[in-house]
Amino acid sequence: MAGMVATTPNKNATRDTALKLYTGEVIKAFREKNIGLGLIKNRMISGGKTAQFIVTGEAAEADIQTHVRGEEVISKVLANDEVTITVSTRYVHSHFLDALDEKLAQYEIRGELAFQSGQVLATKIDKDVFQLVGNTVLAMTPLTGQQAATTTSCTGYDAATTAEGRGNALIEAFFAGKAALNVKKVTDTPSVIVAPTDYYNIVQSTRGTNADYTSNNVGIDSGSVRQIAGFSIGWTNHLDVTTNTKLLALMFTQDVAGVVKAMDIQSEANYDFRRLGWQLTSYYALGMGALNPTGLVVINDESA
Repeated sequence: MAGMVATTPNKNATRDTALKLYTGEVIKAFREKNIGLGLIKNRMISGGKTAQFIVTGEAAEADIQTHVRGEEVISKVLANDEVTITVSTRYVHSHFLDALDEKLAQYEIRGELAFQSGQVLATKIDKDVFQLVGNTVLAMTPLTGQQAATTTSCTGYDAATTAEGRGNALIEAFFAGKAALNVKKVTDTPSVIVAPTDYYNIVQSTRGTNADYTSNNVGIDSGSVRQIAGFSIGWTNHLDVTTNTKLLALMFTQDVAGVVKAMDIQSEANYDFRRLGWQLTSYYALGMGALNPTGLVVINDESA
């Protein structure tokens, strides 16, 4: 009809939707698989390449004064230090997807590629976190006002011949570790990370999920355990990245280490006309560093 202008379909609509779907699926896969980042201090920066973390000492009882009327109050300076963490790494994972292959495929391939990218980045960063905690934090020289990490053995673990026995031994070690933190006046709640085998040893223990010891702490039916001694417990396949071959568990508070992020998990889907296909790229820019070994307990088997 005269005077009417035909509406041109949005030729980029399909690509725009694909980009959003790919990006969202990578982020979802990453956050479902990564557990390490949530267990340490996180800071996002919008510019520059470093961030400062302030670590303080502990007020001393010896500094308490008995005030005498008219006399000057003597102030003490609380020991403190500054740890600078630099964004030093950008991890990149990329797939190339031929446009014709995608068209001819009898299945949805882009979602699988997104999942694989998210998963492999999550795994890499988890390994970095547990390597940092299990090696660097453990070995660091405490700064002013800090205390060294605690190392303890899991009594009875090696002698146990059943999952129940090993699980009970681990639970006793967790309480010993929690007590060690309390002695050091650590008030923050720690997290505990074990290998999958030991996680399920705890599930099968007579204490971890027994109705006489716990209340709605999940159990045999679900194959999981929510908490022990007031702290959460999780499993990872990446404790073997530490140099300690006798390691059974890491118990640590969030302030033992920190991560500075310049770019959270991001993804791009760009069409490359030179290769007639899609470049699907995911990346993460960050830096990590040890902060305070006081809140770390390393639990080893008895042969350590």
